Amino acid sequence: MQPPENPLETKFIPFGNKGLSEIPEWVFQCKNVEHIDFTSNKIKEIPERLYELINLKELSFTGNLLTSITPGISKLQNLRELYISSNHLTEIPKEIFELRNLDVLCISGNNYTILPDEIINLKNLKKITLTNIQNIPPEIIEKSNKSQITFETWSLLRV
Repeated sequence: MQPPENPLETKFIPFGNKGLSEIPEWVFQCKNVEHIDFTSNKIKEIPERLYELINLKELSFTGNLLTSITPGISKLQNLRELYISSNHLTEIPKEIFELRNLDVLCISGNNYTILPDEIINLKNLKKITLTNIQNIPPEIIEKSNKSQITFETWSLLRV
């Protein structure tokens, strides 16, 4: 995909399945972008500059090679949907739980087994995908029982 003629007018950047190992520089000029899709690439880290795109509502890094997410993600206060499934993450960054507008969180297929209690801070959360989680806070299970939140592809490990 070539850089847009007017980056400030760009609302959607579809970069799924492009074999990318880095985010193209011009993406950071798209200050009004609302949806970025980097699904199924070879990206190992999210540059801090991406977190300056504060108008983002949907961000997908599913199926990449991420090993961590830096605290800067908490700057994305307009984010409603975050897809980071199928990476190499070993923990869920607590800063994700500062994203007050988040209503979809897809985090399955990573290398963690604990869902931090801070998940209850996501008052708008309506859908979450999980796998191999040993501990789910009771408040989240209660929301699920009341059909206020949907779990997908999750299983509890018994210790």
